[in-house]
Amino acid sequence: MTEIAPLAARLRSYKDRSGMSFDTLAKRTGVSKSSLHRYCAGIKVPHKYAPIHAMAEACGASSAELQELHRLWALGNFTDALTADSSETVCVDSITHMQNVRASCFSFYLRARAQFHTLRLWRICVPVLIISLCAVSYFAFSATKFQHQGSNNGITYYKNAQPVSVQIYNVERGCRDRQDRIPACSMGLARDPQRKYDADNVVAHRVWHNDTLITDCVVYDGDRVADETGVGTTRWFRIALSDVPGGHAWLPAIRTHDNPALPRCK
Repeated sequence: MTEIAPLAARLRSYKDRSGMSFDTLAKRTGVSKSSLHRYCAGIKVPHKYAPIHAMAEACGASSAELQELHRLWALGNFTDALTADSSETVCVDSITHMQNVRASCFSFYLRARAQFHTLRLWRICVPVLIISLCAVSYFAFSATKFQHQGSNNGITYYKNAQPVSVQIYNVERGCRDRQDRIPACSMGLARDPQRKYDADNVVAHRVWHNDTLITDCVVYDGDRVADETGVGTTRWFRIALSDVPGGHAWLPAIRTHDNPALPRCK
């Protein structure tokens, strides 16, 4: 067969190049003299590559030559399996038909491999897609929940905002270290961030160090407020509250160490 001939020719060239006889090669490889002769004559291809490799290695074949030899053996072994011998009969009428069979097998292999990779890709992508959809649904639900909550208990949230929490920070150490909530350590929230931050512009709701509040938007041009150390800001967070008129009040950013990403209040 034409597919076996290249393998046989390559083996003969290695043997001739080494100058060794079949007897010597048989002793060095452990492969019988008759088998080596059949391999070099193109009469037979071993079902395992080991005898071919042993012979070529004994003849001094390089790594590149061994790789090429393995390719030729695989091709020859495939052809030999389709060739009738003493134990089997194969219904192959011509070389052309045999090549068509081989091409069909290779095509089937490629399709199977593509389907495998596609299946594996779907096994990865589908969970990711589900998780992503769940995350989007969760945040959409959260936004709706906050808006509905505002309509139920008097809290009004900024439209399409994602409310986040901020924690109150009192710069006065004496107040930070206290466990009781004495009025002297409380802080007021403003009714209007644009007006002067004084006793006439605060809601009744008081906050203390480490209290957690919910905010949904920010303004950057409010009344400038400075803390006890002289650090000031014109940035104010809108705070959602259920116990004040309008459902919200305003916290100067100087009263927290948190810096959430929020939309501008309109």
